[in-house]
Order: sequence, then structure tokens, then C-alpha cells
Amino acid sequence: MKFFVYGLATLALATPSTLAFILQQRQTSPSRGNTILFSPEYESKLCIKHSEINGERPTKKKRQIYKHLFRHFGDISFDSWLRCLEPEAFLKSVGYTTQEIERLEREYPTILSLNVHDQLAPKVRFLVETLQGGNGRLTWNEQENEFAVQDHEECDVSEDQEQEANAFHSMRLFDSTKDVVDAAFFGCQLDRIVGPYHAYLETNGLPHGRELLENPVLFKAFLKACNSKSPAAFVALCQEWSNGLGYHTMESVETFSREFTPGLIPAAKGLAYGGKKGLVPLLLNHGANPLEYDRNGVIPLFWAAGSGDLDAFKMLLQSISVEHEYGESVFDALDSEREPKDGATALHWACCGINEDY
Repeated sequence: MKFFVYGLATLALATPSTLAFILQQRQTSPSRGNTILFSPEYESKLCIKHSEINGERPTKKKRQIYKHLFRHFGDISFDSWLRCLEPEAFLKSVGYTTQEIERLEREYPTILSLNVHDQLAPKVRFLVETLQGGNGRLTWNEQENEFAVQDHEECDVSEDQEQEANAFHSMRLFDSTKDVVDAAFFGCQLDRIVGPYHAYLETNGLPHGRELLENPVLFKAFLKACNSKSPAAFVALCQEWSNGLGYHTMESVETFSREFTPGLIPAAKGLAYGGKKGLVPLLLNHGANPLEYDRNGVIPLFWAAGSGDLDAFKMLLQSISVEHEYGESVFDALDSEREPKDGATALHWACCGINEDY
């Protein structure tokens, strides 16, 4: 059997730490809630997956900007239900009152025409999961509502059922967050602007996360910079917040954005070729999908294993576990309809990436 994976992974110069970690996990008995990588009954599920490509190899497409921050959900039924939900019902489900929604609509008249799955829900998840402006998770409660599970595909949502949407999941915004965040936030571009800009602040030790929400002046300044047509406003804000101790330029911001926006696959692949190590945790903290896969069906976990970046490997594995918290195990996330290509596992990738000097 020819192992395509070996030709890729041997290009990496890895440390033995990832291999040691994986081998250690192999000895652990499988049980729900524990991350087990290579117990016998699960080993086949860690195979690299890929979509079958028939006929001539497709021409490599120009790399497109990554547009999926906080748009992935571990449960396809919840994903489908969210696509059917009306904007007003969704806003009520995360804690907004009728009066607060009316205020948002006055400030941003098109807010109730935004797509819940692709526009409203990602912004709310960003507020809760990245800025720590709320609690809970945007996934089914443990006691699922019978309507939500059975009727999500038909989108047959009555007004009464919409009003009960807040019973389906546990995510709620804090009252203080709703007071600080005005309607203009929901009109910002999360993937191109808000996400990369906030990640830049975090990387450079500038005010970010909960600190922004605790200081309305800081958050509104950040939001104003995000709504500006030019990065110059954000550069000026970074200079102001640095108190003259930092040096931020248009070039530095644009360079960071170019590295951040393509997503996890380029960031994880970059680990194997001397790329920037800090991008993987940044992307995960800003809503990147840990189960994103490249044209060969390889997920970032394997690239991290091949590169020997133990921290990135652990963080990706933890993210996969969280995404599938209510599934049978983390291996549900790795088991898909795509057939195994080479039969190679993350352990193979770690072995292939080991430097001969070790």
C-alpha cells in the first residue's frame, strides 16, 4: 500500500513529544469523557478521511478567505433547526427582551432580516465564547424538545414554538453585555474584520476579551474601528492603546490578517513547515472549526501530530471533544461518510514527522 501521508509528513521536523503523548494515550482504557486515541476498537476510526475523487485530478483553486468562524455545530439536527429559526425568536432565546429587540431594530433596521445561522448566531457565540460576555452553549439541552428534533427539517415553526426557543439551548448573554453591545455590532464582518482584529489585539497584549466588555468606551472604540472602511482606524487605535510602547502599522495588521483569515488548515499545515505556531489556538478561540478538512480529507489534528506541536495537538483534540460533548465519544467527530484513503492514523503522522536525529 502506498502511503500518501508519509510523503507529506516526512517533510516536517517534529519533536518526539507528540509521539510520546499519543503512545501514552494508547494505554488508556476507553470511556466516555476521556480522550482515547488508539485503543484497538477505535484505532480504525482515526484514519485519514477524504472525499472520493473520480477521474482527472481537479485543478488547484485559488485560496479563498475562510468564512466559517462559529458556524459549525456538532449536532446536525441543531444546525438544521437553527437555519429555520426566525431572527426575533433567536434573539429572545439568548436573553433579549421584546423592548431590547425593538431598540436594536431602531438602531439597525435590517437586523431582523439577518440569517440566524450565518450571521446572528456566530456573532452571539463570539460574544459568549471569545469575549466571555455570557454563558451556556449553543447546542441542544440534555432534555431535547421533541418538536426541535422531529420538525427541524421542515422548518414548520409556529409562533408559540418560536417563543419557546429559549428552552432548546443554554446560551445566554449577560445583561451587562447587552447594555454594551449596540446593534452596529451585528452588522460587522466577523470573518474578515472583527475576528482578525480581536485576535491581533490578543496577540499583542492589548485590551481584548472580557476587558473590552467591562469597559464600554473600549468596546465602542473597537467597534468603531471595525466599522471603518480602512485598517488605518484600527492601527491608530492599537497605537493609542499601546501608550507609545508598541509599533503597529498597516503592514503589520494586514500581514496578520492574511495569516489568520484562511483558517485552521493552512495554519496547521504551516506548523510542519516552520509556520507561526500561535495561530492554531488563536483560531480555535475565535470560532474556527477543528473538524475542517483539506482537499484530501485531512483534519488539522493530523497536521499538528506530524509537525510535533504537542500544544496545538492537545488543543485541537480538546476542541473536538467539546464539540461532541453529547456524543458517544470524541471518535464520533472523526467518523464520517468519507472512506479511509491510506489507513494512516495520527500516530503514523507523528512517527513520520520525527527527525532522524532523535
